[in-house]
Amino acid sequence: MTELHPMTELLLAVASSRSYQPHAVPSPSTVAQCTRQVWAMAREEPSDNRQVASTLAASMGTAVESVVTALFEPLGISTKQVKILNPDIIGCRGGTIDQVWCMDYTSQQYVVEVKRLGVWSYLDLVEKGVELSHPSYYAQVQLYMHALDIDKALLVAIAADPTATRWVSERIKKRTAPPPLWVEEIEYDVSETVGLIRRARRQGQLIDDMTLTMADVPRDYNPLSDKFPCDYCQWQTKCITAGERI
Repeated sequence: MTELHPMTELLLAVASSRSYQPHAVPSPSTVAQCTRQVWAMAREEPSDNRQVASTLAASMGTAVESVVTALFEPLGISTKQVKILNPDIIGCRGGTIDQVWCMDYTSQQYVVEVKRLGVWSYLDLVEKGVELSHPSYYAQVQLYMHALDIDKALLVAIAADPTATRWVSERIKKRTAPPPLWVEEIEYDVSETVGLIRRARRQGQLIDDMTLTMADVPRDYNPLSDKFPCDYCQWQTKCITAGERI
């Protein structure tokens, strides 16, 4: 490998120092994640895995939101970012919705969640739909819809690398490549949302119990056997070391 330029090392150090941005947990974006991961996030446990990569991915994902807004403004869609003022009604302790769109010509409101996805994540979304391919995103918009009493949502996905997406589609999957932007409409599901609210409240109870250590908190996956999503968890090594209390 070519020797690292000193500026590379400096920028990596800056990204690493910003790797953990604590926010109110549980939130709609975290409820469907591993309960132990949510607990570690809320307790501000120092992370041990994928710090810089996670930070850069999150920053680029945020930047995409403004790109999407600019794309849809000419269609007569007014947008606004909404902070959930009473997150307790969804069992959460915070949450900010990317955008709420109002179609000027129909007055129909939509909760909108914008995602920047890598090649395989993007193709999974296109082929399987958000509920099956990305259940955490599905859960997120369900809780948003419940909080705002809106019964429709749009997941707007942007392919992080359209060229790679086309190559994988045509060369590996032998299929026509999807467009670099994909929109899926999601209907409000009351039964799904009731279960998510119950899960969020349980996570909150575990976070508040200061007698618990990581070993006491249930986990939804086993990092010794589950490559996904455990390989992408910032607390993977600590989770393995902690084990589980019997």
